[in-house]
Amino acid sequence: MEFLIQPLTLPHIMADSYGFSTTKDNAMVNALLDTSAQRKFDGLVVFDPDGWMERTYSNQLRLDSYRVKVFNTACFCTSAGYNPFVYAKSGISLTKFAAAFVSGTNGYKTPSGIKFISAETALLTALFAYVSNQAPHHEQNFSTVSEMLKCMCSAGESLPYDNDSFHTNAVDYMFDMLKCNKPQCLAVRRYDEFKNMKGLCPNMVIQSCIKRLEPLSNAVMDAYLLNDELDLDSFGTDEFHKTVIFVHAGKSVNFDFLASLLYTQLIDTLCFEIVNK
Repeated sequence: MEFLIQPLTLPHIMADSYGFSTTKDNAMVNALLDTSAQRKFDGLVVFDPDGWMERTYSNQLRLDSYRVKVFNTACFCTSAGYNPFVYAKSGISLTKFAAAFVSGTNGYKTPSGIKFISAETALLTALFAYVSNQAPHHEQNFSTVSEMLKCMCSAGESLPYDNDSFHTNAVDYMFDMLKCNKPQCLAVRRYDEFKNMKGLCPNMVIQSCIKRLEPLSNAVMDAYLLNDELDLDSFGTDEFHKTVIFVHAGKSVNFDFLASLLYTQLIDTLCFEIVNK
């Protein structure tokens, strides 16, 4: 299998090419799309901020048996659906998912410090893992994670806990039940890690996580981020229909990190496919 993955080059988000055939030269990408050269690739990922290359080359690519898909963080109504929870099932993929999410949402004004970010990452990893592996499909979204965080707040209060103390809440019970059945699973281990951290105010960590999730936790975004249409698992594996994904990003600070997350999960999927081929 051979792929061309043009790296994401956003001023506030960067994605690594991980050693695949790549180019940061738009002129070179244009040349590849404009000639028969692209026929040698099983899959193409093109960073196309303004959509010009998609409009120019998509029809020709379809004639060359490519399935053309668009991921647009500036206008989700023209974008293929993308649910990152679909591709985050193993411990490694869930850990990368949470790390990429935290890194991509660091633009929000939250308390800084490695220890504080580590606490956020541990908590979000635990919740992402729980939602991805325990929740029904229709609840595998960011809104569910946000609701779980809000459940960690004391009833009738705007703030959860005081200083280092913890009050038992609905989410604690959920993880206690999971611990009885799967004591060594990632969700349980990272939740325990978060709860056992000292010297941090859990209130601030939880509120910071809620803030990070706020742009994604609504009915409109749920509709775009629930049913996955990008089908990254089949990228480049169909001998009859190759795939090109045009990524329109760079205009939305709130949502561009999803493009970075898409790159991370696609490259992980390809690495797994190549290693196990």
